[in-house]
Amino acid sequence: MSFWSPRAYALRRSLRLLAQRPGTLLLAVVLCAVALTLPLLAATLAVGARSLAAAISVAPELSVFLSPAANAQDVKGLQARVEAVPGVMQVRHIPREAALAELAERSGLGAPLRELKTNPLPDVLVVALAPGVAPATVDAVAAAIRKLPRVDSVQFDSAWYRKLVEIGRIALIGSAIVGGMLLVLVAAVTIGAVRLLATASSEETRVLRMVGADEGFIARPYVYVGGAALALATALAVGAVAAVLRLLNPELSELARLYSGTGFEVPMLPVPVLVSLLLAALLLGLFLGTFGVRRPPRPNP
Repeated sequence: MSFWSPRAYALRRSLRLLAQRPGTLLLAVVLCAVALTLPLLAATLAVGARSLAAAISVAPELSVFLSPAANAQDVKGLQARVEAVPGVMQVRHIPREAALAELAERSGLGAPLRELKTNPLPDVLVVALAPGVAPATVDAVAAAIRKLPRVDSVQFDSAWYRKLVEIGRIALIGSAIVGGMLLVLVAAVTIGAVRLLATASSEETRVLRMVGADEGFIARPYVYVGGAALALATALAVGAVAAVLRLLNPELSELARLYSGTGFEVPMLPVPVLVSLLLAALLLGLFLGTFGVRRPPRPNP
């Protein structure tokens, strides 16, 4: 027997199985697609929203208020020293004149503030750290900056940032748990569907064993069914994610305009990634299909 003959038979046999009981396959595909849609949508939003996160910037920022006695040379030298502190990504200088002009514009007290003989506001350095940096690192950077000369005070809402980091950590752990449970559900549904088909064809399986067919030959049609079911479910999940994005993107674009002034849409995952997902689903379905027809061990005499 050639290499391709048993595989061609298995393919024809798997197609007959699906034609005989299409409801079993349809139910398994729908259940798996529903279970796969949520983690796939979460991954798509996480990957696509990275540019949105950069635009609205949730990275921690320190406000460094300089001493009123600091001159332009002091400010320039201090800015260079702050930029050299480990963990600092960017330093922006707000001159005291600009701060006073902004205060006058926002408060509506333009004329009285312009009549002041001296500017009571200090120069400010806005220090941006890397997004997602640990709160302990932020505290260390703030402590290092406070020790620099000409620094009057350093302000940062560490409690707010710690809450944000903790919420992100809880969300990540929760997503991992939910995603793992959904993948277990997908595996259980795939194995169950294959087992139902195998049970319905138990008489044919018994005949094949009687004539000496090996277990690989008997199981191969059901393995193909498992691979096809999970690959089809993944394709449906991809389509569902695309449909959800068509509904979500207008709202996300409006949200982005409120924060950054520009629109934003979450794109689908790149085509190579989607093709890899389909291939991985096919291979996983082939692997899970073997459990649906695995022959139970014979009891010892």
